[in-house]
Amino acid sequence: MSIKSLLAALVVFLSLTAPALAIKESVFQKRFCAGMLQERILKSGARLDCLSGTHAIEVEFTKKWAEAIGQALHYAAETDVKPGIILVCKKDESICLKHIFRAESTLSHWKLPITVWRCGAEMQTLDECLITNPGATP
Repeated sequence: MSIKSLLAALVVFLSLTAPALAIKESVFQKRFCAGMLQERILKSGARLDCLSGTHAIEVEFTKKWAEAIGQALHYAAETDVKPGIILVCKKDESICLKHIFRAESTLSHWKLPITVWRCGAEMQTLDECLITNPGATP
């Protein structure tokens, strides 16, 4: 195979895979927070991604799970509702599952009552996502 053919094949491959990887967090925020208040500025100056009647929610890609936990706790404290995080997997599912395991084991260990929605990039609504509450006490 010539260098030209190899480069052409690489360009085609990247053009097919890059769109899913290039989607920004804000696209998922709009998609999964439909029907909720979005982009609210709190008294502290923090920017809340989504606010439902029951949850203050942070939307993040799975690799930012730790950041999402801290932000959700802060938002919930300011809004006096439950904390929630939407973790979006946009790449390799096995890597996402490692991130989700870290998040959920941390929530469980510290008994943090944060609702977690596990969402794939292909999902269109929050109802399609798997919902868990690993830190809930029985």
